[in-house]
Amino acid sequence: MEQILNIFIKHRELLAGLFIGLLGFNVYSYYCREKDLLIQDIERLVEDCRRLSSFDDRSEYKLNSWLELGSGELHRKSLFSLKKIKNEMVRYFNIHIEMDLEQ
Repeated sequence: MEQILNIFIKHRELLAGLFIGLLGFNVYSYYCREKDLLIQDIERLVEDCRRLSSFDDRSEYKLNSWLELGSGELHRKSLFSLKKIKNEMVRYFNIHIEMDLEQ
């Protein structure tokens, strides 16, 4: 067992490189694809909000400051942050839908 551990320690960089080479690209491409899909969903939700009659200039201001949505900012966010933003956008959209239905 100790010999196997020594071989692993001695060749850890080679094994890590092999692992990253085999799986790293797939993981990274999955990560990029997931980010792109989340960004598309968020942008679609923002556009859907803007089409609602209850969504006005004040709502736009609150949206940008609340979600920190500057120009191109979404691409800098982590996957975790994008999921959180999407959930908040769904909640924000539902609030405006309810406001439209009340009018």
